[in-house]
Parts: sequence; C-alpha cells; structure tokens
Amino acid sequence: MARLTKAHLRYLEHHGIDVDETFDASGLKRAEYRPRMKAEGKFVAYGVTKCHNGHSLRNRYGTCIECFPASIAFARRSEMSGYLYLAKSADLGLIKVGFSGDDPDNRIYIANLEGYGGAWDWQICLTVWADHAGAKEIAVHQSLADFRAERAWIRNGAGIVSREMFDCELAAGIDALMSQLTAREVQLIEYR
Repeated sequence: MARLTKAHLRYLEHHGIDVDETFDASGLKRAEYRPRMKAEGKFVAYGVTKCHNGHSLRNRYGTCIECFPASIAFARRSEMSGYLYLAKSADLGLIKVGFSGDDPDNRIYIANLEGYGGAWDWQICLTVWADHAGAKEIAVHQSLADFRAERAWIRNGAGIVSREMFDCELAAGIDALMSQLTAREVQLIEYR
C-alpha cells in the first residue's frame, strides 16, 4: 500500500484534484488499474512505477500528470457534461463532430473566424446536451475513424492538424452520435 506524500497532496490541491479522486495502484499494471479506476470514478493513480523524471502520479491512461499537466484538463474534459454538436462545411464537404461545455454556437463562430480546417462556412446541424460529453465525443470520433479527414491549417500563426473533421454523409455522423447517447439524451437532440 502506497501513501500520498505531502508533495503529492500539494500538487493535487494546486490542480483541483480531490484526494477522493485518487486510487492506490500498488502492485497493479496499467491494464489492471485503468478499468478499476474508471468503474470507481477515480482520476489519479499513485503507487505506480515512477516515470523517467521520478514522478509517481498518473492518470488512468498511465500518463504522468506531473510531466504532462495538460493531460489533467484533457482527462477532466471527458467527464464533463456539455453539448455535442455536428457541423457541416459546404465548401469542404466535411462534417465536424465537436464538444462545447457551454455554447456550441460560440464554438462554431470562433471556428469560422479562425478558418478551422481551412473552412469559414461551418454551420451547426445538430446539438444535444449529454452527460460525459467529452468521452462521447471521443467515442464518436473513433466510430468514424475510417472517414477522418485531417487538414492542416494555421491558427494564431502556428500550424495545426484538425482531427474532428470527417468525410462522410451527415446521416452517418448522426448515427454515430446517436449510438453514444442515452434514450433521454436522444430526446434532447435539436436539429437545425
């Protein structure tokens, strides 16, 4: 049995992670602690093999959260409720599957200002409020992986490759999204 050190506790507090969200993974491999953490709603494993920098706090995917603090926000995102949306660019002939914690219309407004994926004509076709929306977005992306249409574009002077665009019919995107929703969430879908 491992213990959280004072340094661990300070790090967790600094990043807004409650001690109740931690999991003692002593003696377990990632393949063993990951499903248990998910089932128990745990976020950070301790008592794990130290990373190459000597840290011993990892997320449920095995990433060192001290070396890669951005992984905290990414992992938190998957647990968040929010809006899932499907948008379409007529110019590119592609759909975009996205997530917004509060305002999908603003998200698309910004996508159009920035020319997301090389398009300035994104229009929302569907929105739905869902629990664990970030995780559902990832699941939809995975189910549409054969249609992924990565496009390089420039954002704030830096090159970016989009990963949320798909070269498929809108109906295929809707089907993929609906397969991730609960019956209650399906009733909340708003088509535009």
